[in-house]
Amino acid sequence: MRLLLATLIFSFQILASESEISNLNLEHQIRICESKDQIISKLKLNPDDFKSKDVLYVETIDQKFKASGWSIRIRKSEKKIELDLKKKISISNSLEEVTQFDCEFDLHGTTLEKTCKLNNVIDSKLFEEVLKGEKNWLHLLNNDQEKWLKNENMLLTDALILGNLLHLRSSLSIKSLGDMTIDLVNLNARQKAKDISFNEVSIRYPKDKISVYAHKFEKIVDDLGLNKCSNQIDWDINKFEVLKPIN
Repeated sequence: MRLLLATLIFSFQILASESEISNLNLEHQIRICESKDQIISKLKLNPDDFKSKDVLYVETIDQKFKASGWSIRIRKSEKKIELDLKKKISISNSLEEVTQFDCEFDLHGTTLEKTCKLNNVIDSKLFEEVLKGEKNWLHLLNNDQEKWLKNENMLLTDALILGNLLHLRSSLSIKSLGDMTIDLVNLNARQKAKDISFNEVSIRYPKDKISVYAHKFEKIVDDLGLNKCSNQIDWDINKFEVLKPIN
């Protein structure tokens, strides 16, 4: 465990300067290879406490966005529809021209990546027009999102809206660490013998606390009896190979 933690801290130092660490949050995400019902049972959660959203993605047939470190996700709840444009990033000159970025570090296992995103609330009528094929998906972008993609030569008109996943979210208070978020994401794929799930738990640290909190959070997840996926970097199933075009 000490060797693992040393590797983690060393990787973190390569990716981020001290000034970056103090300015950005860190989200430690642990993928769980158990079913939704097993996780709810082990954590003694009330299923009625979960908030639900439908999740869709924008991607090309040959997955150009994924290959370039981009993720375009649409989240639809009863109250609103949001489009998150997100990219794994080191340094990008285009960021200086956009003012509404939300950046943080994401930690999976010993791999830590800097990500930035732009969020946009979508008009429901416009969203329906895009789903019906009356307008291209690019109409869902706001000005900053469009500018970012344009600067990166990623305004891909051939992308499709793929869906959908059911996203359930709840939280559990963890002593000395704060609230742990539980994300249960499920695709009921009729062509498969069983449901396909992308489940994880996560927590955000106070700034600069990776050397202390990484070990604590890993141990707490073990003590809760949750079965961590052996591969914390990539899911065993590529969601873009099972999601179907909506439009």
